[in-house]
Amino acid sequence: MVTGMRRGAMLRLRWDDVDLAAGTALSRAEDNKGKRDQRHTIDAVAHLLGELHRLRRPGDVRVFGWNRSTRTLNRELARV
Repeated sequence: MVTGMRRGAMLRLRWDDVDLAAGTALSRAEDNKGKRDQRHTIDAVAHLLGELHRLRRPGDVRVFGWNRSTRTLNRELARV
C-alpha cells in the first residue's frame, strides 16, 4: 500500500524486479495500468519484503503467489 502500486501490479511483481539493497521494485509496462515501466520505492516496507525474500522457495518467480481471481482477493482483503 505504501509503494503506490496497484494490487494487480503487486500480484505480478517478479523477484527479478525487486532490489532490496536499493529499496525499489520495478512495475513492468505489461503489468500495470499506465503501460509504462515504473520504479517504486519500497524502503518503507523493505523489512516485509526481506521476510518474503527469506521465505522464498527455489523456483519462485513472483513475489506474491496468488493464483486466484482478483475478485477473490478483494473479498479476502475486505474480511481483514
